Amino acid sequence: RKALGDRSSLVEVRMRDFSYHVPVKADRPSILTVLNQSPCYGAFEFFRRVSQYCSSPKSNTPRRGWLPTTASDVFLPFSKKAVLHDINLVLKPGKTYLVLGPPASGKTTLLKAIAGQLSNNIRLGEPVKDKPHASGRVEYNGVTTHDEP
Repeated sequence: RKALGDRSSLVEVRMRDFSYHVPVKADRPSILTVLNQSPCYGAFEFFRRVSQYCSSPKSNTPRRGWLPTTASDVFLPFSKKAVLHDINLVLKPGKTYLVLGPPASGKTTLLKAIAGQLSNNIRLGEPVKDKPHASGRVEYNGVTTHDEP
């Protein structure tokens, strides 16, 4: 109780339009087996992606499943998965909050974002396809930890 009396040590946290995306392998098999984890299978999948890229029509028609659309997709078959999407919240000092959700729903990622512990290893102009990245703002008493472009 004594700590609550000292207002200088209290912090209000605000998240504005915060999103966090992680790369996931786009053509990953749904069931992992000894066969699909072997180097031979990896080489087969690479040549299959090259073949699909070379033979696929370059139109915007919907396709079944994942197909490479750019040359970089042949080498880096990643897509983005939103772990957190457009989160807006305000955590008031002196209040207690409970974070509930099913497994793999982003609870730990949300708490890491609030604590400023998420990795965001990208630089301006660098491709974000195969790296986790965050967007939006996290403010502590109105001060953000990084400048936005």
